[in-house]
Amino acid sequence: MGLQRAGITTVSEWAMMYRYLDGKPYTFDRYPWAKEISDAKGRFCCQKGSQVGLTQLALNIAFKTIDIDKQSVLYILPTVPMASRFSDTKFNPAIKESPQLQGLFTDVDSKNTKVSGSVALFILGSRSEADSTGITVSTVLIDELDRCSPTIIEMARERSSSYESDALLGMFSTPTLEGHGINAQYESSTKEIFQFTCPHCNKWTWLDWDHIGDEMGDGFVRYGNVVVAGTDPENPLVNESYFMTSCCRQPLTQMEKIDALCNGKSQFVAEHPGKLMRGFYVNQLVSPTVNAQSVAQKYLQAIGDPMKTQQLMNHQIGKCHVDPDATLSWEKFDHSMRKGYAMHTRSPKDTLITIGVDIGTKIHYVVAAYKIKKNFNLLANSECRVLAAGEVDHFEQIDPLMKQFNAHFMVIDAMPEKRKATELAGRFPGRAKVCFYSNVTKTSDDFKEPDKKFSITVDRTGWLDGVYNRFNKDTILLPLNCPKEFYPHLKNLVKKYEYNKDGDVTSRYVKAKKEDHYTHALLYSNVAFVLSIGFSTGRNIEDIM
Repeated sequence: MGLQRAGITTVSEWAMMYRYLDGKPYTFDRYPWAKEISDAKGRFCCQKGSQVGLTQLALNIAFKTIDIDKQSVLYILPTVPMASRFSDTKFNPAIKESPQLQGLFTDVDSKNTKVSGSVALFILGSRSEADSTGITVSTVLIDELDRCSPTIIEMARERSSSYESDALLGMFSTPTLEGHGINAQYESSTKEIFQFTCPHCNKWTWLDWDHIGDEMGDGFVRYGNVVVAGTDPENPLVNESYFMTSCCRQPLTQMEKIDALCNGKSQFVAEHPGKLMRGFYVNQLVSPTVNAQSVAQKYLQAIGDPMKTQQLMNHQIGKCHVDPDATLSWEKFDHSMRKGYAMHTRSPKDTLITIGVDIGTKIHYVVAAYKIKKNFNLLANSECRVLAAGEVDHFEQIDPLMKQFNAHFMVIDAMPEKRKATELAGRFPGRAKVCFYSNVTKTSDDFKEPDKKFSITVDRTGWLDGVYNRFNKDTILLPLNCPKEFYPHLKNLVKKYEYNKDGDVTSRYVKAKKEDHYTHALLYSNVAFVLSIGFSTGRNIEDIM
């Protein structure tokens, strides 16, 4: 047994010898792509669909590192509750099923620290960086990178820095936005796609999805390697949908696919083999448990439903997806500059003037004039004319803008410089507030102020909707010479749909790793507009919303 253990050098060897899953010895038959990913070295990433076996793969890496290499491992999930759930639903069952693991860990009572002699498996949430202080590991595994803290990769490298070139960093995630999270990592990697031998021509083939359909006649449309039959997900015709090979464009039955995956040759083929980091792409189409008919039905059900379309693309196909209506197009932005005016140095008459201020490395501001068209539903029945926009280095540089434009009201981002923001608001009593974003969608309760004299809390998603609706409903005007970053900042936020804990569809705005300060400054000027009406008329905010 000792000689046998001494011969184990790879994760895949360890898994086939010691792991059990669902009461049976672990094999790669169900997930043939997992073997090559298991044995990757150094730094690697995997952009993937859901349910393709990579959580169990990551566990195998952790177990082998602790059992054979006698080194500690850090396993990171997006949040602390997710880390606790992982401990209960993934780690604990793996221990119970595998005799080798039952004797490996000496203390598993803690949800986030599983001790094995002098080493351990640490299971942490990405936003609990304080809990990782002092931890030194050789291996860091990040699960669902796109939902983790933006600084998590940097933290992971710090925790394994003492192992230098021997450290391993594995990143796994379903994707969200292009250039963000796992997609940013994958695009800078070798970009390897899983391929297998075609049963018809014996050449390498793969299964992928293309959102642009190719009409084939008789009601059949090909989307990449999936041929969809009909247009009605409830019509039996959808059951005639099938996979098509990439090499010889021949139909591929489910049994042929399974046989090719499990009994034929398979490999990852790199688009950029010279890159330092290996990057793998795996979707559900290659899974032996997923057939073309179910994929076709999900696609037809998703037509016209942005939530279902996003779920299909992110979780089944493993690709980034943005609904056309979920981000601001250049055409709509350009249309808002149709009046052809330049940035103002003073205020037009018969308007309410507000200033919105967003805090980052620089302080971004938007000065806007609002004209009310109807005295109800103010955001929908008013016109916003941006007078000026820019950035400054110090809070004190905002003060002159209030006087220059004779602004009625100003709203300032509360974070991260809460003290400085509150001091700025305090210099204009009754005409300025600092703004916090709430995590819960609210209606009129947006304007039920906290006890703090200069603060207000608003719903982030709802008010961002208000910003973008101005472009959709043509109620915003922009100067021709507004800052060149204005459009990129607006475009960098994308509306993403998801299910909440009750199973209801909700939405939130997410951003790529880019700035969005002018978007929030414009939002704060919208908030200030509504507050300015209460200030100038003495009316309660709830009465005029």
